[in-house]
Amino acid sequence: MAPGRQGRPRFGTGAAVRRSMFVMTVAAGLLVTGCGSDGKDPVEPTTSIVEQTSDQPTTTSDVISGMFDIGAGRELHLECIGTGSPTILLEAGDESSVDQWSLVAPGLETQTRTCAYDRAGNGRSVDATGCRGLDDLLGDLEALLRVAAIDGPYLLVGTSGGGYLMAGLAARRPADVVGLVLVETPKAITILPPEVAAEISCDAATNVEHRDYYAVEHAVWDTREQIGDFPMTIISNDYGSNPPPGDEATNVPDQRGWLVLSPNSKQVVVTSGHDVPFNEPDLVVEEIIAVLDAARAG
Repeated sequence: MAPGRQGRPRFGTGAAVRRSMFVMTVAAGLLVTGCGSDGKDPVEPTTSIVEQTSDQPTTTSDVISGMFDIGAGRELHLECIGTGSPTILLEAGDESSVDQWSLVAPGLETQTRTCAYDRAGNGRSVDATGCRGLDDLLGDLEALLRVAAIDGPYLLVGTSGGGYLMAGLAARRPADVVGLVLVETPKAITILPPEVAAEISCDAATNVEHRDYYAVEHAVWDTREQIGDFPMTIISNDYGSNPPPGDEATNVPDQRGWLVLSPNSKQVVVTSGHDVPFNEPDLVVEEIIAVLDAARAG
């Protein structure tokens, strides 16, 4: 892992790289180790937000867990815990599953219904095919919410690349959104070296989501404007005085670009690394609950 890098790369271990800071890592052949900043393999939970799951959907008063057919035999894995409204919808980062929320979701269970799912290509869900843009990704999510009867209103939470999808969904369905939390979602990809662009190309073997990262990110970032007047928090990592090469040097001010989505927004700065749901789950829970309380009060 590149010097100074904390947590996991923005893209998953398959897609390999986050912006130009990973060029040196790729060249050195170190990326496949998945090492943390201390040179050791990162220790990450492997449990889901629901303790027991099965291939068949399980539904009780406060638990939904299983596979849901969103059409044409394509199945996505969904987990929900808790009861109440609004529903907190958790969107994992690039090439990540519901497991990314395993330290966060339990802290939200007593507050309201909380749901997370695996996008196509991740976790238990169907493999991804083709070159997938924003409409494809959000179309899958909307189909899943419809089939599983997860009605709004929603408090949307996205981390890393998942933040683009939550911001995109908020713009697409503003009447259903009562709050938004973006956790370490940077500005859209800029110019990438050819070898890095090849690694994250939608038809690359290592891109398990077949996501067109550049198109998806710019479809949301380049069209930013006020969506509504709802409580919103962005959590941004400060890489300090000796940041890795790339956009990390301006990560905190860059992410303020998201604040335009709502006039009722704020930024919280951390120094623990990119993967805040693993590094500081209590803080993420605290900020989500603060937005939830503000939404209910409003």
